[in-house]
Amino acid sequence: MLMFFFIPAFLIIWFMSRCIMDTSYYRDFFSSVSIRDHKTGISKVSLIEAVEQEKDSDPNFYSDTLLSLTAWKTEEGAELTNPYLGRKAKVLAVTLWGNMRDTIPMALLSGNYVYQEDIYGCVLDSETAYELFGTITAVNNELLYKNNPYIVRGVVKSSVPVFLVQSSKSSETFSNLELKITDKGKGKEEMYAAAFLAGSSLTDDYSLIDGYFYGNLLYSSFLLLLWLILLCLLIFGFRQYIIYRKRTKKELLPCIGLTFIILSLILFFYYKTGNPLSFARKFIPTRWSDFTYLIKVINTLKEQLEQLQYLAPNPRELLLLKSLLTLKYRLALLFLLYFQLFLTGYHYRKQPHCVS
Repeated sequence: MLMFFFIPAFLIIWFMSRCIMDTSYYRDFFSSVSIRDHKTGISKVSLIEAVEQEKDSDPNFYSDTLLSLTAWKTEEGAELTNPYLGRKAKVLAVTLWGNMRDTIPMALLSGNYVYQEDIYGCVLDSETAYELFGTITAVNNELLYKNNPYIVRGVVKSSVPVFLVQSSKSSETFSNLELKITDKGKGKEEMYAAAFLAGSSLTDDYSLIDGYFYGNLLYSSFLLLLWLILLCLLIFGFRQYIIYRKRTKKELLPCIGLTFIILSLILFFYYKTGNPLSFARKFIPTRWSDFTYLIKVINTLKEQLEQLQYLAPNPRELLLLKSLLTLKYRLALLFLLYFQLFLTGYHYRKQPHCVS
């Protein structure tokens, strides 16, 4: 009987660890409010003017709330050339103004990301680096993009062949914006992003995706299940203490020790993982009398998810859609494992050798 208890328990721990590791990446990567312009794009000049205007009109908002802004656009099937070996490769070219890490999902393997002021550097994925130079350690090599030379500053791991470069033209236009909000604006990221757009008049036809909410939702979904286990263990420890509190110290000490261990685990996981209910701030109204607030939030989320399916596909939105679709299957599998663990524990407790 114990074997049937430990097998699902081991599977739960292993599977939940994998899920928390995966979703911790989603929480860190989707840490901005994404804006997708539906028109001709937002020019680099207008972005600079909007930031300067925001600083002048409301310096507290810019310094205390708006952490950073990244603008970017993509080009499918862009051609890169190794001018010395004549090798060529087709990639997804990303031209940006801001932080490269806020554009598409990738992990740095060697070198560095290109800073905003560096208009001569670029970043490649490892497969493209090997295709062009015959090695993934391609840092400091030179390539051509649109007949312009660039030096490889970094190599990344990515799900698609990709090339990233900082914009060098003041007339550049971007279709994607990523707004990072400071901790002071937590729970109101979408509102601050909408206020920034309204005040700067950058665009009036756009889709807005609250990456903070979706990233924390994916992460917290599995953290809540972890906290559920810890809570059940804590209740079990207190129950055992109540049962044995009138008996000898020899019988009572293990219960006190178990309760202390569980409380230590709770503090440890809270320190390591943070608040699992951070995503729920979106559902808390500013006024308790606003009974329609929750309905408005749910309708907004439904609208955002529908817009995601009709936006021009890019690796960022594709990853978000994929992670949201797989979330329900992961949760269903965990529920089945939990149910099996509960049934096994219940039947084992009913055995004659089990002390109640």
